[in-house]
Amino acid sequence: MCLQFERVAPQVLAGHDEAASGRTLAPPHARENSMCWSKWIRHSHRWLSMAFTATVVANFVAMIKGPPPALITYAPLLPLFLLLFSGLYLFFLPYVAHGRARHRATLARRQAAAVVEGAQ
Repeated sequence: MCLQFERVAPQVLAGHDEAASGRTLAPPHARENSMCWSKWIRHSHRWLSMAFTATVVANFVAMIKGPPPALITYAPLLPLFLLLFSGLYLFFLPYVAHGRARHRATLARRQAAAVVEGAQ
């Protein structure tokens, strides 16, 4: 289960009543699944970076003592590849979200135009 904080509108913080203004806040569960995945990947990316750093440090410590065994030499590769995939996901996440928002705005404009045409 993913816990997230609900964004509160500035009017609510200023003491304005939602019912009086006629506006309501978006439901807190609207984007829960995508937020959970993003949050989980972000946290795993942080922990993978620490694991990668620890394996690289262990590699250098082993090199000081002599030629390191193959297990220590290739140990940083697994976290590195996982960091590559999670980093690419996190890099492209804002661009994909921007494209989705743009698509939703286009659909909303088309629906509004269809309602106006239907009313005439």
